[in-house]
Amino acid sequence: MTSGNSIPYHDAFFAHQPVFDGYQRVWCYEIYFVDSNHSGSTLFASEESLKTSMEVLANIGLCPDKLLKGTKVIINFTEHAIEEKLPYSLHSQAAIVQVKDSPRFSRAFLKELAAMKRAGFSLSIDDFKAYPNNFEAYGLADIATINAKDNDEMQIRQKMQAFAELPITFLAKKIETPRQFQQLKELGFGLFQGYFFKRPKTEKVRKVSSNERVRFELMEQLCAKDLDFDTLSSLITRDVSLSMRLINMLNSPIYGLVSRIGSLKQALVYLGISQLKQWLRVILLTDLEQPDTTKELMRISLQRAKFLETISCFSGWHEEDNRLFLVGLFSLLDAILQVPMVAIVDCLAALEDEIKQTLLKEETKLSSWLQLVDSFENSDWDKAGILAAGLHLDSYQIMDSYTMSLEWANKALAGSLR
Repeated sequence: MTSGNSIPYHDAFFAHQPVFDGYQRVWCYEIYFVDSNHSGSTLFASEESLKTSMEVLANIGLCPDKLLKGTKVIINFTEHAIEEKLPYSLHSQAAIVQVKDSPRFSRAFLKELAAMKRAGFSLSIDDFKAYPNNFEAYGLADIATINAKDNDEMQIRQKMQAFAELPITFLAKKIETPRQFQQLKELGFGLFQGYFFKRPKTEKVRKVSSNERVRFELMEQLCAKDLDFDTLSSLITRDVSLSMRLINMLNSPIYGLVSRIGSLKQALVYLGISQLKQWLRVILLTDLEQPDTTKELMRISLQRAKFLETISCFSGWHEEDNRLFLVGLFSLLDAILQVPMVAIVDCLAALEDEIKQTLLKEETKLSSWLQLVDSFENSDWDKAGILAAGLHLDSYQIMDSYTMSLEWANKALAGSLR
């Protein structure tokens, strides 16, 4: 497997999920690595093994996702991998070593955990069970994760109170709704992971504002098939800040242009009308960000758009790349705006019916693509493998598209906010 720089990935898949603090700011990312496996109907193996841990270490330094630089990452290790001292291949200030809770840890394992703690590593106990005889291991831990989906409130309270005297930060994972996030926050959790941030707060439904309607009108006109440059130029020049941001974005060091862009006409020559429309959609999307939602939603929307656009070309769907870009770009607008998706598609009357239906979770020929990116983000490897096989995609194509889209999303977000 190779990235854009032809770096081998040795048949390893990776995905990452954000971990938030109580203010929904990204605190770190958990990285998932699995071996590519073409047996049966799935492309992804979920088996925990020493080999998988070694793949993590072999590939973490090659991961092109600049998003993770300067941010701590949680990486899962088996007991065997700990005893083999594999985490020492990572920087102690950047990596959080996570191990799954067990009824009984070996003395050799506990000795290595203590040594890693002295070496500066942060330690996390995954799927925390509060076993009475694990006091020594828990005493070394900085973080303990509890599965909010598999435990009711009483079970959660019991686990948190069992070792209340230890200075452990509790991380709630598999949180599904904003309401559940708030409840867990009140229970005393300090870190949070799950799908909750991708969903609108149902108890706080609001209407689309007049400023947002203006942005939607521009987005709608950008979706028109017969849009020519003169019409596009006229649309942009109505909003001085929009045209200036576009030109400033293209002149930023991110793009490395030899000569500066000074007009929309120059921008068209450099990008072409298709790419120009795409960047304008990116800028318009970032304008819609709400103060009480996480910036991670914006990043994921951009990454989804580019991932779907890129991966479609591997499956003979290259004529659908622009439509799939729009599906990815708009797929989290309800969570970004805290407005029901049905109200959003009503504001985008020019959007094709099939794209609208896909955004409303109705079954269309584009649905599988959106389900693929969603399952990949959630590390649901079995479902991702079945969907990928149905779309005639292999693991190399998916991983290349995923890593490239992460880089693109970072560049797009950095440039659009200038």
